[in-house]
Formats: sequence, structure tokens, C-alpha cells
Amino acid sequence: MEGMSIFVGSILLIAFITIPGLALTLAIFPRWRQISFIERSGIAVIVGLIPQLLIYFLNKNAGVEINFTTSLALVIFVTAAGALVYHTRIKSQSSTHPKHAH
Repeated sequence: MEGMSIFVGSILLIAFITIPGLALTLAIFPRWRQISFIERSGIAVIVGLIPQLLIYFLNKNAGVEINFTTSLALVIFVTAAGALVYHTRIKSQSSTHPKHAH
């Protein structure tokens, strides 16, 4: 059973970092071919640490407790914010560059 809990913990840790990181890289670089997959992956891991940095900041300055619930809430918030910015940028790019009818 211990091996399974290590596996699940590893998957959760990877998800907690890469999912918000991917959402933020899409917000920064909205077109998939704008940067390579390797570059996007590397940037996603680095900016994926933003929710953890935010919770540390909130803990030290506002007394927010660091636990699973607050960590999950910040991961969801950062992911949703990145997805919203991505959606807004894609929508504005498609409205400024209409497709030509052939």
C-alpha cells in the first residue's frame, strides 16, 4: 500500500505544478506553435510554482494557513485565471484577424 500512496502523491505533485503552469504559459504564449513543446514544458514547470509562492506570501503576510485546501484553491484560481486570459487573448486575436473566405 505504501508504494501506491507514493505513486498517487507523485502524480498529485506533478499535477499541482504542471496544470497551472500550462494554463499560465498559454496565457503568455497563446498560439501553440509560438514556442516549442520543450520550451513550453520548461516554462510551465517554473511558472507552475506560482500558486505555492502565493500561498507562502499569503501565509507570511495575511496569516493564511498552508494546507491541502488552500493549496488546491490557489492552484484552481491560478489555473482559471490563466485559462481566462488565454481565452480572452484567443478571442481578441480571432476578432482582429478575420479568416478570409475562399
